[in-house]
Amino acid sequence: NLNPTSEIVSYFIYYNNQRYSEFIENSIKNIKNEISNRKAIGMHDYLCLMRLYKNCNHHDDFKILLKDFLIKKLYNVVELNTDKWDQYCLQPLQIAESPKSEFYPILKKYIPLNLKYVIDSHNHDGSWAPAWSWGNYHKESWERAQEEWKGVLIYEHLKILKNYDLIENA
Repeated sequence: NLNPTSEIVSYFIYYNNQRYSEFIENSIKNIKNEISNRKAIGMHDYLCLMRLYKNCNHHDDFKILLKDFLIKKLYNVVELNTDKWDQYCLQPLQIAESPKSEFYPILKKYIPLNLKYVIDSHNHDGSWAPAWSWGNYHKESWERAQEEWKGVLIYEHLKILKNYDLIENA
């Protein structure tokens, strides 16, 4: 599966672990086959492929194929309707995390609205709450996990705001 395989492969590539070069090459072949036969893709698969794309520096032909696939599927996966950003979805800033992103030109017209949404949607304590829940599944565990996810979201949002020069250096 693209999720999590492509993300796992991206870390092997990133950390340049030569012991696993055969695993990397076989996985890339499988991912090539998978994306060439895919008509639709979900947001989690897309995010894993994005992470692979970012780390895939020494596989030029594959990187080009991957970028073409990501661009082709972008509008099917990224939510561009601002009214839905408070729901669990993939937002433009998750793909174009900075103006230096290769995907920024494609999403450029949505970025100011998404930045405004991120700024306006923080809680009174400066955190951002997850746009998802576990329902009644492991209710006590979710309360702890939700607090931990707030930390992840704070980091991600502040990094993006900094990338777009909306936070001053301290």
